[in-house]
Amino acid sequence: MNKWHVLGAGALGQWLHRHLSPELQGQLIGRTTPYPRIDQALICVKAYDLPSLALSLAPHLHSDSLCLVVANGKGFESFLQYLAGQIGLVISTAAAWRDSQGISQGVTLGQGLVGSIQGKLEPQRLAPLLPLLNWQLSEPIEQQQWQKLALNACINPLTLVHGCRNGQLLEQHLAQLQALCAELEPLVSHLKLPLAGALATQVQALCQATANNHSSSLQDFLAKRPTELGFILPPWLELAARLGIHCPTLAQLWQQVEPYSPLPSSQFPSSAC
Repeated sequence: MNKWHVLGAGALGQWLHRHLSPELQGQLIGRTTPYPRIDQALICVKAYDLPSLALSLAPHLHSDSLCLVVANGKGFESFLQYLAGQIGLVISTAAAWRDSQGISQGVTLGQGLVGSIQGKLEPQRLAPLLPLLNWQLSEPIEQQQWQKLALNACINPLTLVHGCRNGQLLEQHLAQLQALCAELEPLVSHLKLPLAGALATQVQALCQATANNHSSSLQDFLAKRPTELGFILPPWLELAARLGIHCPTLAQLWQQVEPYSPLPSSQFPSSAC
């Protein structure tokens, strides 16, 4: 039961699999790899791929299985109801990309926060894994999920619309970035996130620290893949609608990127309905 399989052979999945010790390293499972019996797994796929993965994975799990989901956004949690056992969510700052030969190249292992979204995670079971990937337990995880969602909502759609690196938002699109931060600020305050009152400062600091990077949304677009913005922007628009807060910049951005961004509600497999 010590082995951790990694589901998702993309850049991040390869990168994390490479950092597992031989004692913990299970299979790296891609789209066409048959599933073994799963005791423990890291799920490293795009949020819009989780519905189909959950259905195909479910028969290979059991009541004592443990899966940690490394995914961006919010709104995919209901897809995981098909999975038995304990389910955790990882909020990670790891970054990786694949070169022209399809080999994963890591930018940074970053840091990760792990919390439960189904069942109770057992710290002793996670103890051998967490230090290898620079992860730590953080309960409840939802606040950390919203916090990363706020940063992603400010940076990712703008880099996609303007086709620019993160740092270029500060140089060429600062006014729009600041307007977006100002619209999200009351929503962040309503959720009592640590970012409250400092969202614009944190967003600009992140843009500066990752100035030469392409956001994951822009990388997906350039690779002709769907983006995960359907799991990043709509949660904020839904919250704003419930609170009666007008967010015109955010709404306009969603209109611009929606054609490239599957929505959670459109991703339920018909066999699950």
